[in-house]
This record gives sequence, structure tokens and C-alpha cells, in this order.
Amino acid sequence: MDGFYIRIVAFVVDSNYRGKGIGKKLLAEAESWARRIGATGIGLNSGNRPERFNAKLYKSMDI
Repeated sequence: MDGFYIRIVAFVVDSNYRGKGIGKKLLAEAESWARRIGATGIGLNSGNRPERFNAKLYKSMDI
């Protein structure tokens, strides 16, 4: 990838607030910010715990 990219190292929404669109809003803002500063991509580390493989947020955003 040419240029530079944004890397999200830790991304967690408290379990009491999941399913309310908070994660989508946070990622949308990260994407918007990345575009504004000229980043060519975004990297997101989600870890490798089993519950993350089926995360609805990632699937709904095609991540």
C-alpha cells in the first residue's frame, strides 16, 4: 500500500452497549478522519479470540 494508513490497535465496545450502533459510528468516524488526513487505508486488529470470529459488527461492515 502506498502512502500511509491508520492502524486501530484496540477496538472494544463495552458489552452493555453493544448492538446500539456505537461501534459502527466509531469506525465511520475513523474512516472519515483517515480520508481527511489523506490516509490510503485502515488496519484493524481484533485479536484472535473465538468470540471475535463471529462479531456481528465486522460482518455487517464487511470487514
